[in-house]
Parts: sequence; structure tokens; C-alpha cells
Amino acid sequence: MSNTMKTTIASGTLQTWAIPVLQGRVDKLNRRAAKCKCEPLALRVLRSYDRVIGKDALGSDRIVNLSDVEIEGSAPRINGWVLVAKLTPAEGGNFVKAVPGLEGDLDPKYRTIEMRCDHCRSNRRRNDVFVIRNESGVEKVIGRNCLADFIRTADFEAMIAWADFIDKCDIGADSDWEGMGGGRVTPTSPILYWLETTSICVRKLGWLSRSAAFETGREGSATADTVIYLHWAPDPYGKKREFCQKNDLCATDHDKALAVKALEWVRGLTDTTGYYLYNLKLACDRDYVDRESAGLVSSLIRAYQRAVKNEVKRMQLRKAAVNRGWVGEVKQRLRNIKLTVLGTNSFDEEWGVRTLIRFADENENILIWWASGDRTEEFEQGKTYVVDATVKKHDDHETYGKQTVVNRVTVKQTKGDR
Repeated sequence: MSNTMKTTIASGTLQTWAIPVLQGRVDKLNRRAAKCKCEPLALRVLRSYDRVIGKDALGSDRIVNLSDVEIEGSAPRINGWVLVAKLTPAEGGNFVKAVPGLEGDLDPKYRTIEMRCDHCRSNRRRNDVFVIRNESGVEKVIGRNCLADFIRTADFEAMIAWADFIDKCDIGADSDWEGMGGGRVTPTSPILYWLETTSICVRKLGWLSRSAAFETGREGSATADTVIYLHWAPDPYGKKREFCQKNDLCATDHDKALAVKALEWVRGLTDTTGYYLYNLKLACDRDYVDRESAGLVSSLIRAYQRAVKNEVKRMQLRKAAVNRGWVGEVKQRLRNIKLTVLGTNSFDEEWGVRTLIRFADENENILIWWASGDRTEEFEQGKTYVVDATVKKHDDHETYGKQTVVNRVTVKQTKGDR
């Protein structure tokens, strides 16, 4: 007979209106749980609150009601054994899906361990294996077919069902909800081609994670799902060409270079303590993308851009002068000033794509410009430009300190790398 152990499977924040949608997914999983004699999952709302997320077209505060939620479940403990992780083989290692709360003490050896079974002692090709642990801390790796013999109860199916629950209940910041389904798809795509497509979508449409798409009621429009659609979805009526023409989706040297740099970055990572970076590096060590790794690989462009941005920020903070200040006077037109690009970032907002461009002048003073549309190709990080700009306001940022917000920026000359 089995007993249970309560644990939090997932937690996150979403718009309050979306709670019934998430509850519907939990109910669907619970119907399977009942068939497998597994304890049901419970969705709990921890708190609800209003947050200002920007301005509407009239300049009024745009307020949304958000809720912090968590999904709690009972990991089945059968004959003294509890599920710890599910391992799925890949080239160069294993994808590791640990039970929430047990990631910290999970032995790193499972990242590269062979697909063996400690029960039948065979080492052969398997789609997955399960790590289980008893009350004394002893761990064993058991194959799917041997789990019933090892535990000697039909409730072994509850452990397999629990592993599937963990796979499907992630509502974190980079969750991988199933977005595209059904139909025949091409089994693989070259990884550089995939990353180029992702770069195009991020540049032209802005980045949209699956969790954000779910929270805003735009399921299926996440960046990963758009790339999957462009690569693998059937297209008997030529809708893909129409979609690409409408959104001006075409590859440039910028996209190709970004794909190469991002791939070089992730393959060169040495610190993969966190399981997101570990799984991302493992997926990108291959030269192709398959259905299982598609969502994960699609997040690389954003992860690389965030890493570059954070590195620039660290360099900027280290080099920040004590006497950094504001530039010019509000409403003043600055002419022929030399500005070096610290970084660019595009955002897909309700009223269209905007690009945030951060500059530094010759005295290390920071200037920022919110430009309409996608401008990431026009301003290269590290390059210096001679521009005219109008001072919109002086801002005092809690991280960057004093910075000057400008608009009506006109590029007059490019000075090359800094």
C-alpha cells in the first residue's frame, strides 16, 4: 500500500482571469491521477493584487489584477520508495526533470549516467528511467518496465503518472506548456537555422514566453510556438509565406551572426549549476533540434541577450564614475554628441514593438532612448555614433543612477567600435 508526501510542484504569477484556465488543466491531470490511484493536485491562490504595467493610449495607468498561485501535490511513496527524478537520454548527457523540492540534493552524476536499471542490471536503449529513493537515503535507477517488479505493486503506475505531472505543471517564468499539437511535423531542424528563425521572430515580433502567452490569453503565439509553426507545421494553402510577408520576417546578417554567437556562448558555458542552463547547454550541444528540445532551444536567443546585457551592466557599474550626472537641460536639443551603444532590447507591447537603446557619452553618463518599432539592427552594441537628440527628462534609476531620457534621435555619423 502507498502513502504520500506533499510537495509544491510549481508556483508563479498570472493574471487573475486566467486562473479558471489553469484550473481546467489541473482538473484534466487529476482525471488521469484518479485512474492511476494517485493523489490529486490542488491549485491554491496565495494572494491577489493590482499592478500598474504601463500607460494606455490615453496616458492613463494600465492596471492588471495578478494572483500568486501554486500547485501542490502528493508524491507517491510506495513500499518506502519515493520518486526523485525522471531522466531522458540525449546526445552528450541526460535531461534531468527533478521533483520540486528535491533538486538541491540530487547527485550531478545523473546528468551523464547510462540508461541502466539497478533491478535487472541491463544497460540498453531506453526512452526514460526513474530515480527513486527510500527513507534511508538509498537511491536506485529503475527502468519503466522493471518498476512494477521492483516495487511489487500495481501502484508503480502512480510514480510514472507523477513524473508526467511534473513535466506538465511548470508555470514558472520560462515554462514549457505544450502550445502546438497534432499534425505531422518534420522530426528535426539544423540548430543554427532554428536559432536564425528565433532571432528573426524576436527582432520583428518581440520575445514572448509560453507562460506570458498563457497569462495574456495568447496561447500558441509564444516565440517558441511561432518558430515551430514556421519550421514544422503543414502549409497546404501557403499561409506561412503570407505570415512572413505581413510581419517582414526575413533573415539578415544580424540574425545569422546572433545565432552563431548565442550557440558559441552556451556551448562554452562552464557554470551550469542551475538545471535550466544545464539542460539548455545539453540541448544545444547537438547540431539539430527535435520536438523535445524545440521549446528549450528557442529560449537560447533570449538567454544570450540577457547574459550579454547583464555583462554590460556589470561592466558599466564597475566603471561608473562617481561624478556621473545628467546631460543637458530638459527640452534642450543636443547636437553632434558622441554616444556609444551599451545595448538594445525590443519589447512586443499592446500597441506595437518598441526598442530600448542605452547609450553612454564620453563622460560615462547614461542616455536612454525608447524608439518606436524594431531598431536593433540599426544600433550595434559597442559602436559609437554621432547624433542629435532632445532631452526629454532626467531620471534617477535605482540601479543605474542618473540617466538622461532622450527622444527625436537623429544619427549623423558612425564612429566605429569603442
